[in-house]
Amino acid sequence: ISHKGFILTTIIVNCVFLALDDGDENSKTSEIGDIADYIFTAIFTVEMLLRMTAQGLYSCGRHSYFKDNFNCLDFAIVLMSYIQFLFSGANFTYLRAIRIVKPLRVIKALQGLRTLTTALGEAITGLINVLIFFSFCLFVFGILGMQVFGGRLGNRCVQSSGSVTIFLQDRACWPNSALDAYSCGDGEVCEHYGQNPFYGVLSFDNILVAWLNILQVTSLEGWVEVMNYCSDGVSTTISTIYFVSIVMIMALFVRNLILAVIFIKFNNEKNKAKEQETTEN
Repeated sequence: ISHKGFILTTIIVNCVFLALDDGDENSKTSEIGDIADYIFTAIFTVEMLLRMTAQGLYSCGRHSYFKDNFNCLDFAIVLMSYIQFLFSGANFTYLRAIRIVKPLRVIKALQGLRTLTTALGEAITGLINVLIFFSFCLFVFGILGMQVFGGRLGNRCVQSSGSVTIFLQDRACWPNSALDAYSCGDGEVCEHYGQNPFYGVLSFDNILVAWLNILQVTSLEGWVEVMNYCSDGVSTTISTIYFVSIVMIMALFVRNLILAVIFIKFNNEKNKAKEQETTEN
């Protein structure tokens, strides 16, 4: 078995022991897990020291141990393991949570996962630009939604019977029947109810709640229902254009833009890894 295969197998077995830990420090399973933890830490320590000896710490060129971010991650994990051992006798049970970082070693062991992780890190700059574009669209659609739907989703069809006003249904309406919005029936009047749908959450009365509803639309969860309420309260045509534009630009286009940025960075890192492997061979 090769060195990489041995380390990868050790990492997987270590993850299995971590998964079998029942959290009870006095149980037999926990005792076996602690013993295995010492063994695995010793193996990873030896592997780390061998790499440091072979590659040098920092001043031996670009292949030095601490010039590789994944080696730094491995060093930090080993160091945290010793911190856990050092305070194992104290009543610091939360230090056992340090174990959750140990499976991160698999990132270093698998080249494809290393490439993907590096690509995600390199894509942050491009994703910031996408985030700026998304924020700009959020601001524009928020202002537009306030101008079009603000204060209009609280209208309801009412029917007056003497001194009693009966609100017929939880559906927005529009008093001007010329628009393609929901119009009240005979003997009914469209009046302001005072509360927006969904206990006031579905609203465009201020910029914050408008952003909240726009973000819901961009998640593509329940956006049709939001559009239907706005169609009843203002106009079907206007609401359809508004919400379909949000879905097309902020949901689909931005999502594909994010994937494109990550894909480009992933291909770049993949090519770099191939060139580095060719150079080393």
